[in-house]
Amino acid sequence: MLKNRLIGVILGIVVITMLSQLTMNCFAKPEKDKRQKEDLLWGEANEVFFLSLSLKNREVSSGQPVLVTVRIKNVSDKELRLVETEPAKDYSFIVTDSDGKAVPQLLYQRRLRENKEEVRRTVTTVAPGQVVEHGFNLSRRFDLTLDGKYSIQAERSVLKSAGDGTVALLSNIEAVTIR
Repeated sequence: MLKNRLIGVILGIVVITMLSQLTMNCFAKPEKDKRQKEDLLWGEANEVFFLSLSLKNREVSSGQPVLVTVRIKNVSDKELRLVETEPAKDYSFIVTDSDGKAVPQLLYQRRLRENKEEVRRTVTTVAPGQVVEHGFNLSRRFDLTLDGKYSIQAERSVLKSAGDGTVALLSNIEAVTIR
């Protein structure tokens, strides 16, 4: 009886792991052509990943969402593992105004940073050259209601290539104007 229960638990874990891998791989988008790489701006690389941030619109009306896409690319010549919990928690953003001052965080952003509980944890295999992409609405995280020019940069921690610890990646910096 105990043996059957243990087998059932193990099979359940295997099925959940396989389903989460399939789900995460649905969001992984391989690079389509060489021109796509040249069109994107990338931040500094560590030995295995690049991080890129792009804006949907460089000018946004006050009160409208500021939408960004963050892409992480495997620039090594081997498959890598990317540990993911929730994209909203895995990526953080540095948002400053035209004076270089940090833009106030909204309640949603503060709660993301304060809540250390992990709802899920998956490991995604990222092939050489493969890009994993996530979209974010920064208007939910930061007070972007005042007219002006804002600088935005994404940050993400990834495992070091040797697997011993993590390293922070920074994306390129993009500017958005709120009118």
